[in-house]
Amino acid sequence: MKIINLLGRITMTDEVQKHLDKGMYGTPSVNPDEQRKFLGTFRERVYIRMSIQQMRQEKLKKTLETHLTDYPDASVLINGNVSQTLQTSYIQSIMKAKLKFTVVDTDLQEDEESGLLVVSDKAVNEDTIDIAEKFTNDSSHSSQNGNEKKVFGIAFFTTINKILKQKMNIRLAGIALYDKPVSLFFSTIKFFQSYFIKSGYKSFKISIVSRRPLPL
Repeated sequence: MKIINLLGRITMTDEVQKHLDKGMYGTPSVNPDEQRKFLGTFRERVYIRMSIQQMRQEKLKKTLETHLTDYPDASVLINGNVSQTLQTSYIQSIMKAKLKFTVVDTDLQEDEESGLLVVSDKAVNEDTIDIAEKFTNDSSHSSQNGNEKKVFGIAFFTTINKILKQKMNIRLAGIALYDKPVSLFFSTIKFFQSYFIKSGYKSFKISIVSRRPLPL
């Protein structure tokens, strides 16, 4: 009986101490190192992460602006150590996307440390959060489109130059632009049609060859 009472006293003493500690120091943080790294939140709640260095890259800023609206229920955390100019620029983009944001007072100042986070209020467990890795296909797709337009432009204007040198009725057979956007086909047709009509040609034929059906 005495042992039970003694244990009871010890338990009460521990509970009282915890209560006193909470009153003096606040509720203990869960995973404080992780929260510090992610501006007060947890890795599991992060959609997108930009380092301070990445925030200075205009290309990645545009990538963020493109995808902010993909997360309508998210909010944005900004490292308070980022320059005021940079903060203002990003805040304007965030407000344009109609998202909430918070500038966080933190000791993170190194280039590779978190500068901006797009976060949820619950766990989302994104496999990839680094903005450059997460949207790597954006830049490659943009580059591919640019290369396609360049190749098309060279072939297109080479064809035009040949046509301008001819003094006869024109018959264009098989303009083959494989794997190019369908819109380029129709742009080609409109251009030639307009050119021939203005030049006084009474008859011409344009044939399109495609390895896939065109959505006419």
